[in-house]
Amino acid sequence: MEVLRILEIVGLVAFALSSVFIGIEYELDIFGIFFIALCTSLGGGVIRDLVLGTEPPLMFLHYEYVVTVLVTVAVSLVVFKILDKKLNKKAIRIIKRVVDIFDAIGLGVFTVSGCQTAVNVGMGDNFILMIFVGMITAVGGGILRDLLSGRKPVVVRKEIYALASIGGTILFYFIHDKMNEAGAMYLTAGLIAAVRVVASLRRITLSYALRNDVMKSSD
Repeated sequence: MEVLRILEIVGLVAFALSSVFIGIEYELDIFGIFFIALCTSLGGGVIRDLVLGTEPPLMFLHYEYVVTVLVTVAVSLVVFKILDKKLNKKAIRIIKRVVDIFDAIGLGVFTVSGCQTAVNVGMGDNFILMIFVGMITAVGGGILRDLLSGRKPVVVRKEIYALASIGGTILFYFIHDKMNEAGAMYLTAGLIAAVRVVASLRRITLSYALRNDVMKSSD
């Protein structure tokens, strides 16, 4: 359980940071940035707990989750205010890459968090439930963030995002009872994050990119 708690804190920080960057990019006010950061970081976990019948959701029992998000956002905003005049186009491009990396870390960590929580409540042998819970824990908050900030949700874009989470849940399902708990979680979270980062940096998508001549040849 301690390993799971540590991973969840890492995921909270990662998703909170990505939300700050997105909030600034879309010119949200201070309240808006704090609000989408909370939704992004904690929204998926709330959905997970409701699906698994955990009452009340863990965010209402472990105040350190909410505090972690609020402190991360506050510190990030102060740093951005200090560096505001020094940011050029190159720095902004780098920041966007950093956002992708933080988002990938959060994706991997919360996928594993959802899967391990299912195991902890005795649902580790339910394949479909583990896939759903792992994925919704990882992407549920991001969907809320994108909708609230006016972005097209990343899960319905061409980018590899939800697919990386689903692949991770499948891997975790088959290895979680064959190796120690920490090893299974670290391995799965790391692989998901790596796949997402590579896909983002290399702009790997799921589009078919069919050419006109290919379409014509099939007529």
